[in-house]
Amino acid sequence: MDDEITRIFKVRRTVLQMLRDRGYTIEESDLNLKREEFVQRFCKTMNKVNKEALFVSANKGPNPADKVHTYMKNMS
Repeated sequence: MDDEITRIFKVRRTVLQMLRDRGYTIEESDLNLKREEFVQRFCKTMNKVNKEALFVSANKGPNPADKVHTYMKNMS
């Protein structure tokens, strides 16, 4: 299960970096989140990621219509 947590942690970080690279506002604290902090914040138990909590909403510029939403699809 640790492998799945690490994989999801890396996927989330990559998505946030891609959004930032495309001009969306992403908090530095989210980009620099350590794996241990990820586990504390997003794991219901030490063995299961709360995928609903991984929802991301980001703005691009001052126009409120320029917004993106991402979520983790259940892969089982």
